[in-house]
Amino acid sequence: MVNSLMFGTKIGRLLKNSGKKERIQFWFASMVTVTATLLYTMFAFGLSDITNDNLSKNDVQQLQGVLSSVILISIIAVMFF
Repeated sequence: MVNSLMFGTKIGRLLKNSGKKERIQFWFASMVTVTATLLYTMFAFGLSDITNDNLSKNDVQQLQGVLSSVILISIIAVMFF
């Protein structure tokens, strides 16, 4: 907890002391990152809802495991933003 507060304070100080161009670049990069992560999460949720009768039971279980991992990682990444 203390490290995250120190990290946030350091970032805040750096942004406060930076110019307008750097703040815009930081904001733009943050928005692109969050958008890409959320789109990736939406894609993974969409794939998890698709059922294909041609897939074997083993393939479906493997697909569900991979998609669950992708969703979990995406949610953790969004929580850090």
